[in-house]
Amino acid sequence: MARGLKKDFTFYKAQLAEGVKVFGAFNAVTDENIFYRKSLIDFKFLALLFGRIADFYAGYGNPQVNAQLRSFLNTCAPISKGKQWGEVVVAKPLCQALFYASLDSYYTSSRKGKFPNKMIFTKVGSGIKAFTTTALVVGNGIERYQTLLAKYEKSKGTQVTDFTLDFETELKFGHWGRSEDLAIVQANLKVDYPGDAKSEKFYPLEGGTWFEVLATSPAEPGLSSLVRIPDSRKLKSKKVIHKKYFRKRWGFLPTLKAIPWFNEKKPNKGVIPFRAGMYSVGGWSDLSPVLVLKASGCKEVLYNTRQGGSSVFGQQIFIRLTGYTDKISFWKDLKKKNRSGWRYLTGAERNSPWNRIHNLANPNSSYNLSIREADVIYCTDWDKFEVFKKEIPQTLKDAYHAPLFFKDESTASEYSFGGDSAGKSVDGFPGCIPR
Repeated sequence: MARGLKKDFTFYKAQLAEGVKVFGAFNAVTDENIFYRKSLIDFKFLALLFGRIADFYAGYGNPQVNAQLRSFLNTCAPISKGKQWGEVVVAKPLCQALFYASLDSYYTSSRKGKFPNKMIFTKVGSGIKAFTTTALVVGNGIERYQTLLAKYEKSKGTQVTDFTLDFETELKFGHWGRSEDLAIVQANLKVDYPGDAKSEKFYPLEGGTWFEVLATSPAEPGLSSLVRIPDSRKLKSKKVIHKKYFRKRWGFLPTLKAIPWFNEKKPNKGVIPFRAGMYSVGGWSDLSPVLVLKASGCKEVLYNTRQGGSSVFGQQIFIRLTGYTDKISFWKDLKKKNRSGWRYLTGAERNSPWNRIHNLANPNSSYNLSIREADVIYCTDWDKFEVFKKEIPQTLKDAYHAPLFFKDESTASEYSFGGDSAGKSVDGFPGCIPR
């Protein structure tokens, strides 16, 4: 955005204003520029901030910080079981003071910018088995997106052609993890779930670090345009940590010439090398990762989800990307039947990638297959609340006391959490109980 403002102040000022206006709205129906508008957020720098917090919790602070953190845990852990943070503070106000003291000490001791920066550059899955995801544009979709983006910017946003791709050849669902784990998943998905549309999209992203994940996956449409993916196998962490935002002339005179993270012409020469042959469209791609976990060898999978179908925003982005807005007549109104799914489809709707992956009314959709394969489902009602309208406390309370549903009821005694289901659904917990 900084480079754009210098290049064409009027256009990018308007883009900035538009970005502020729609920030957090996640409206895939009316937001025409959703695939092209530059982000207000520097997700690479945000990833470093997340990494600082991770180092704090991982015990990478100095001995004084860690001693304070241990004091907090030893004092407050015994009374915290079954309580939200607000309830812990009411029960023992000292807990808040102890936690704030340890956190303040951590940041005070690192004020000169000497944060540990260890966890953020740790490889995904190096500690415990882990998989994270993002949607990928590949193949001919790369050049087509670049052409449409250039057209959009050259016309100063007056010529907007919706970006679509070929579902079969230009869209993949990327997953980070250990190379050996990804190989096992890829092999087992083919054997265990043949013909499943989502499983066929699996693409391994080997050698990724948490920096790569957090700099990429959260950059979803509505928050960012399509983005390049850092290549952790080649990047140098010091260059990332000490990256400057503007160049200096003769080494000391400040200028307004911004320093980009990526070098499009020479991918390996930028501050961050990027993975060639792909763009990321954000981590909405697999919000029901049960099949990946099963394919990795997990014996029991607890799936944390919401009542109803998959994310409406994610479904609408998917329909736009796959070019089915003119073939799925109700795509703008998905929310109306998201708790039941859509029946009585036309031939085009029935054969659409959306029906094969997302439709709750299709018993053979990837979404329903994931529900059936889960051993335990933690069933929240997140969609009942608006987090951007200050309903975060209500959302957390609902999630903390959400009910559990078991494939095998005899295993229920193994779980010491999960709320009562009475009165928490008017239509039988769709999306949480297989039908």
